[in-house]
Amino acid sequence: TGLVAFPTKGAFSLQGMDTLSHVQFGYISGSVPNVNAEKAELTRGFAAYYNDGRKGVLKTDNRPATVRTADTSNISIETLGASYVGSKKIGSGKGDLVLWGAGQTGTWGNQRQQAYAYALESGYQWKNVAMKPWLRMGYFTASGDSQTGDNTHNTFFPMLPSARNYARFPFYAEANLKDLMGQIILKPSSKWTVRWDYHDLQLADSHDLWYSGSGAFDNMNFGYSGRPSGGRSDLAKLIDLSVDYQVNKTTTITFYSSYARGGSVVRNSFKSPDSTLNYIELQKKF
Repeated sequence: TGLVAFPTKGAFSLQGMDTLSHVQFGYISGSVPNVNAEKAELTRGFAAYYNDGRKGVLKTDNRPATVRTADTSNISIETLGASYVGSKKIGSGKGDLVLWGAGQTGTWGNQRQQAYAYALESGYQWKNVAMKPWLRMGYFTASGDSQTGDNTHNTFFPMLPSARNYARFPFYAEANLKDLMGQIILKPSSKWTVRWDYHDLQLADSHDLWYSGSGAFDNMNFGYSGRPSGGRSDLAKLIDLSVDYQVNKTTTITFYSSYARGGSVVRNSFKSPDSTLNYIELQKKF
């Protein structure tokens, strides 16, 4: 699989679709499937290239503002990684395993980029039990930066995702993060899916920032924002619940509710650290 692309304006910008010609993205991967009656596996190697040459856009990192303002050089990052996804029949159900890892090199303006991220997830789903319960656990780490005055940027940069792909309550991003996750998925019927998640969120490095936001979405804002950690690492404990109803093959209604108990990092920025997010969403495929 190969891809070369320019992102377009959108996400947090109300005037979308214009091409961000100063941001370039390239991706290539090779995958090897292994599928039989007992198991299904997919092993993948991938490489991505990201270049951000937008003028006048202030980078978000843990350097002092005066240093960041003076740094007008491009962000040019290469990401190399591999992943494994597999499921196998075990007893009356099936187990699953996800392994993913990536390293980054290149330049972050005037700094060298040296960062990494990895994820491990595993679960088991019972097939001959009411509601087909699926229990999963996972751990994700994206590196942070411990030094503000050196020539190396060690914060993992997740490039161009929309925030909600990885955080349904998107007050955090996959940068300078440790995420310990537990998940239960139930299927009361073919039309209903109930999902409960718990996340213990910590900063990977207390000297770095609390990052949130998404990839580049216009020519004025960097995309990701960062708040001071106050030298702390406890970000939040997040509990959420979603109920999906499949109306038909093309229409789904989602009811979502979440509560985040803010830790010492959140209390460093807000007097009231706890927060909630609730929404109803309609998805229609055309």
